[in-house]
Amino acid sequence: CYSEANDFGVQLRFFKYKNTSMIGDAAVKIGTGVANIVSVPSVQGKSRMPQLRINGTITEVQLGRVIQLGSGSVTLFMRESSVSNSLVQLFFQFKSGATYTTEIRYSDSIGRQFLDTSLG
Repeated sequence: CYSEANDFGVQLRFFKYKNTSMIGDAAVKIGTGVANIVSVPSVQGKSRMPQLRINGTITEVQLGRVIQLGSGSVTLFMRESSVSNSLVQLFFQFKSGATYTTEIRYSDSIGRQFLDTSLG
């Protein structure tokens, strides 16, 4: 969808772990573009930040960073979380008023990162 009036959209991608599905990646519509958040699928994820691509270009995930996206229609905030197994929280604040949050966590029992998401 290339309409900025309908600037909000999220697609989640799952991976199987035993008898459940966990969120591994997310694609977030930002104006006419897209941001992809990709978790690290190995034990390296315990200390590595997830991969963030904005319109296909790798963008460094850095705590405290704020980026304007989608010609100013979306603001991305990257911040530290108070949850013990969380690496970073990414907040997408849309001009329309919607907020999409992705928290990237690491699980020792799974041995990889996974995403926890919420809408507000």
